[in-house]
Amino acid sequence: MMREAHRRRQQPGGDTVASGPGGPPTVKRLVRKCLDVACNPFVGLLVLAIEVGVVQADDKKIVGWIERVAITAEGLTMDAKVDTGARTSALHTFGLEPFDKDGSPKVKFTVHPLQRRKDIGVCCVADVVDRRRVTSSDGQSEKRYVIQTTVASGDIRWPIELTLTNRKSMRFRMLLGRAAITGRLLVDPAKSYLTGRKLSKIYSVTKKK
Repeated sequence: MMREAHRRRQQPGGDTVASGPGGPPTVKRLVRKCLDVACNPFVGLLVLAIEVGVVQADDKKIVGWIERVAITAEGLTMDAKVDTGARTSALHTFGLEPFDKDGSPKVKFTVHPLQRRKDIGVCCVADVVDRRRVTSSDGQSEKRYVIQTTVASGDIRWPIELTLTNRKSMRFRMLLGRAAITGRLLVDPAKSYLTGRKLSKIYSVTKKK
């Protein structure tokens, strides 16, 4: 016997729906699918909700739990941990010096952008948009300076808020939390560097004279 051109998969309630080789469902196909199961409205709505979620997920970029990112305004490129368990994004800094310029609050700070390389430091200046009390994963609460900047990873770029803190006891110098990735990224915790590992900035050590 000849095989059918389209495989058929079992749906709740005993119905079968043809799923051709055409890839992810379109809105038109989803509407037709709901009409096919109109005799069971609950099943129809459930199928639509699940598959619309698949369509919307296709609009988001999939990243790993570690990604190389560029903080464009500050001229930094570094590894960041993408942490869905943390709401706030954080950047490891030291030598914080708040000051005012033309009535605008600013902060000067230094960053070690590379892991295990304390001999490389980048001095940055940024506008302060807030001071916010944040509780870390170990239960420590502190009031942090908050800056707004632009981060890039692979071919995507978007604005985020970063809190400035001391992360010297942590493995990663930067943390991307839920507020920074919601609506833009999906995280595959089994993968890393899905957006690439290319360094857009080459860091050099300034030799002492």
